[in-house]
Amino acid sequence: MSRPAGGEAADHALLAVVDAAVARTFAPLRRTVQKNLAVLTVAFFRVLAAARSGQGRLSLGTLFRVLPTEGTAHAREKRLHRFRKTSCYPCSRTPWTNMSS
Repeated sequence: MSRPAGGEAADHALLAVVDAAVARTFAPLRRTVQKNLAVLTVAFFRVLAAARSGQGRLSLGTLFRVLPTEGTAHAREKRLHRFRKTSCYPCSRTPWTNMSS
């Protein structure tokens, strides 16, 4: 996915702000879970800001393509799947548990 020249810097700035807010709000959670929540939140913002198809459905594939992390698409997909499987909180109540890939 190509980005504008200043897009990466803007992603890092947004991630820093969201990460700080998540760390304050979800202080009892482990830091790794807080970081994943921040990354997922930024990805969700990016999906909402972009025009997309899929009849309005949000899929895991859409989310892992826009995760603001380093690495290949496969690495981002694995990160998202590992986050969904974490035992730090009840995943059965999260809206992305029943999402298709």
